[in-house]
Amino acid sequence: MEVEGFVVSLDDALKAHAAAGGAYHQFFQVPEMSAGIYTLPAGGVDGQAPHVEDEIYYVISGKAQVQIGDRHYQVQTGATIFVAREVEHRFHDIEEDLTILVIFAPAHDVAESDRRRASVADPGA
Repeated sequence: MEVEGFVVSLDDALKAHAAAGGAYHQFFQVPEMSAGIYTLPAGGVDGQAPHVEDEIYYVISGKAQVQIGDRHYQVQTGATIFVAREVEHRFHDIEEDLTILVIFAPAHDVAESDRRRASVADPGA
């Protein structure tokens, strides 16, 4: 069945994220794109590895730095961030809890992302 469209409120997306637990919860997916909520606490560590998809982050709330390749940018509530597939990136120096809407294109492969993150954390795995 093909999806023509639908609406998800920010409140519903945040509730689903909280219920799922963890830092990332994907609340929408079709083959061409997906969306999720990503949270990181103040002082936290972002352990992500490059993805196989392009992505857009929209900072719903919070303040931090983001590294994209060799560059670092200050980001805060309202910032929109683009990261191309396979580019090293992570949030750091998180001053205020981050809540981020993440949109991937094509749809995010969560299993591949988990595998890549594990191989970065333990290169011998």
